[in-house]
Amino acid sequence: MCGRFTLIIPNVVTDSAGVPYDKEGMIGGAIERDFEQVYVTDPDKDTSTTINAALAAGYDLVISPGIYTLDASITGEIQYPCSPPSHSSLSHL
Repeated sequence: MCGRFTLIIPNVVTDSAGVPYDKEGMIGGAIERDFEQVYVTDPDKDTSTTINAALAAGYDLVISPGIYTLDASITGEIQYPCSPPSHSSLSHL
């Protein structure tokens, strides 16, 4: 894929520690998305309207770090590429 970028979304892995990949690839597998299907937010220019429009258009969303001033909620539906993490697996956060 010369000259193209992809977003690698690792599958949820439990009871694991250390490096999440080996020479064959991501341990537990992963989904690869072409960046033509990804919207990367910018805290200096994006609003809830632009982010919601990207989600409504079917883009995957990568939220860049920063302080966002939003006048409404982000209303896109979260779609996990695999099973969503259970609440118990999030208890360490």
